Amino acid sequence: MSFLPRSELITSLNACDIAFIGFVPGMTGVSVPCRMYNQMAAGKPIIAMTDDSSELAQVVQEENIGWVVAPGNLDKLVETIEFAASHPDICKQMGDRAAVISKTTERGTSELEGR
Repeated sequence: MSFLPRSELITSLNACDIAFIGFVPGMTGVSVPCRMYNQMAAGKPIIAMTDDSSELAQVVQEENIGWVVAPGNLDKLVETIEFAASHPDICKQMGDRAAVISKTTERGTSELEGR
């Protein structure tokens, strides 16, 4: 599968209501995916399936921009998706907060601007 051209990134990001970012167990400390910053800049709440100690989990929890689910906990993932689907007002608040926060990070804005 090829990469999406930058010119189509915003359209792709806006095709969803909620972002999902999944890490396999043990990825703590490896990286924060640029897609987190892209989704934040697009104003999307994030469901992060990752270890609690990862930077991804810490940002999502500390900034209250989504939910963190432990890797492999599919019941909790389903519960979280169902909750988000039935609470669009909460999702909007989280997404709006994510968009504001992304503007304070150089990486968050530069990813969408193609820098």
